[in-house]
Amino acid sequence: MSNTSVTVAVLPKCDFCDNQAHYDAKIPMYGSWANVCERHFKRFGCSVGLGKGQRLVLKVDKPNT
Repeated sequence: MSNTSVTVAVLPKCDFCDNQAHYDAKIPMYGSWANVCERHFKRFGCSVGLGKGQRLVLKVDKPNT
């Protein structure tokens, strides 16, 4: 993984609605950071990258065989 994504055990709730957040991103219009869903990520004009935000990737445990 690069600095544009991070693996998490649980996806948090979006800070602006009840959907699951898929990003931890800086909100340009507010200058603060938030967990945001895809809709709010686009609405607020967020992006991923160093100092901008990262995509939250749900960790999937592989079953023992």
